[in-house]
Amino acid sequence: GGGEMPTNKKKGKKKVKKSQSSGAAASSASSNPTSSGSFAIPPRSNDDIIKPSINGSPALKKQAIQELQHALDYEINSERHQAVISQIEKLSNDDHHSLDDAPPPKLPITYESPGMLDANITPLLYGKRAPFEIVKMVLPPCDVQIMKDEGMGQKDEFKRWPGGEALAMEFRTKKGKSSVNILLGECRVVGEDLWDYAVQYRSDRTKFVWPGYFANLQCPFCARLANPNPPAATGRTSGDKSSDVNDQDKSEPASTSTSSGTAAPKTYMMIIQMLIQITQKGMASRLLPRLCCKDCFETNLVENRFPWGARDRVMKYSILPFQLLPNAYDLSITFESTGMGAAVGDLTTKIMASGSVSDKFKGRVSKSKTKANRGQGVVKLKPLAQPTCHVCGLKSKELSSCGGCHKVFYCGRDCQKKDWKRHKLECGV
Repeated sequence: GGGEMPTNKKKGKKKVKKSQSSGAAASSASSNPTSSGSFAIPPRSNDDIIKPSINGSPALKKQAIQELQHALDYEINSERHQAVISQIEKLSNDDHHSLDDAPPPKLPITYESPGMLDANITPLLYGKRAPFEIVKMVLPPCDVQIMKDEGMGQKDEFKRWPGGEALAMEFRTKKGKSSVNILLGECRVVGEDLWDYAVQYRSDRTKFVWPGYFANLQCPFCARLANPNPPAATGRTSGDKSSDVNDQDKSEPASTSTSSGTAAPKTYMMIIQMLIQITQKGMASRLLPRLCCKDCFETNLVENRFPWGARDRVMKYSILPFQLLPNAYDLSITFESTGMGAAVGDLTTKIMASGSVSDKFKGRVSKSKTKANRGQGVVKLKPLAQPTCHVCGLKSKELSSCGGCHKVFYCGRDCQKKDWKRHKLECGV
């Protein structure tokens, strides 16, 4: 009750076609739009790449995986992506990530959709220095609807979630505090994961605009993209199909050299992030699998006094305890198929409706299960009356709520300091 005060601050160039699916920004590599080998430069959009292979032959799927790998290589080497990496590195070297800092550093925009930018609640990047603890989240029993891919000839499934617990990330700075982040465990990335995620997150599956599947591969800490077959490991160059890196759909993941000279597979820690955006229908959410670099995850992990918060236990945790190192898509689809994803989705939708993710709106949960929603939580919004500063009485929509209880508002840090001696007794922080 006597710690730091919590805060919660709320021309002339030729146009080129976007190279990725909706929500993903176009690459800006210096190459001209020509063809290299069998694949175009710039690459086709991910949606266009996978379209012929959906419900197609194994040969078409294999070709799509190869072209998706080419598009991923191009994105990784693009000037824009490299600029994001450099900016993240610079921010990590600057000393403005202290705990409970205000305001947090401005991180670059990558694959956020316009609605996510309007909401300004769940950024895709947290920065290289974003310490967090692991806490337990109780998921009560409930009836769930598991949304399937109708475009793949699948039908929705209804089942009972028996109840259980999940491990969630609780950030110690304001970055990511409004978002729900669930830990699934360690995994590897293989070539077929690119196709699976590109199909699952293609733009025509929903009427809402969400990030394309590059956001799945992007580490929320360092912004680097997971790559199952980096050119350095295969000798492949961008646009080169000759190496045929996916002779088998379940190709081996990329390896990194160890001090002994032996190859060790590069692995990732998968989390599920709740994304929030503002739409014409209200506030919408989606749960998105994210691949964190294992080093980034472990560096920011802060141990706590609870057994589940111990470093060794966290790093070995998995929702698939009997499979030593699952592929990324297998891990995330287990989260969905067991009903755990739907249970988390229902809970996060209720969180949105409670107003705890926004101090400007109150909401009610939409019961619609139409194709427009397709399982994405939608909350009908109603603007709140202008909040009042608890100290000076100023009324404004720009006031900040207390980051601990979200129940009282202040016009600035000075008023919050004046009220902290009294408020900390009722805040519960």
